[in-house]
Amino acid sequence: MHKSDIKKYLQSELYTRFKHESLTELNTALNNLKSADVVMRLTGAKRLSYFSRMELGTGSLCIREWFLSKNTRTELSNICTIEVNDKVLQHFLIALYYIYDRYIVYTMCEMWLPDGFFMLEDVKEDELSYIQWILPIVEACHRPTVAIFVKEVLARIFAMCRDNRAWDIYIEILPKKSAYCDWGQSICNKYAKHSITESQKVILLQILDRILSKRENLYALEMKKIIKAL
Repeated sequence: MHKSDIKKYLQSELYTRFKHESLTELNTALNNLKSADVVMRLTGAKRLSYFSRMELGTGSLCIREWFLSKNTRTELSNICTIEVNDKVLQHFLIALYYIYDRYIVYTMCEMWLPDGFFMLEDVKEDELSYIQWILPIVEACHRPTVAIFVKEVLARIFAMCRDNRAWDIYIEILPKKSAYCDWGQSICNKYAKHSITESQKVILLQILDRILSKRENLYALEMKKIIKAL
């Protein structure tokens, strides 16, 4: 779509209606997350996760603005750090991961780049600001009692923040559930070079060798190749 067409679309009744409906759903999800009813909170967390992962397009700008607004981030921070249900927390954290991955640093899509459709000059500032905002949240959620599936998402976000605690989590969870090698290899490929230590590499390679000695695991094999190449 040409920039002039995008400008017309953003001023159109169609976009206005999409924006109204999307923001209404997002605000409803946020209110659901404040409920005392865990079913309502889970519904809200899943809806946030859906919006964080939805297909990007011209209409996504209003969703990006909602997710990155100061008021939204304050609300999300307050809610996430006190959530005690693991399933709610998992979907909530998945949403926070994908907000960064898709609405800030999705480099395959031009629309968030300074020379792209929306001329967003502060993309790098958004990236740094988001990392500074989310790190205290994952630190607060990184409790020994959380479920293994929550720890896996925490590992993704720590890695995203260039924090080597990500690899300590993978060292903990991969021997218990080798299926997490699928995300492990993806996160390794994106972020390991920024944070993994030599000692963590040694331990992870030993764990991956043990996994591979038991059965074929293409994700474990790829993760091993990535770590060895660092």
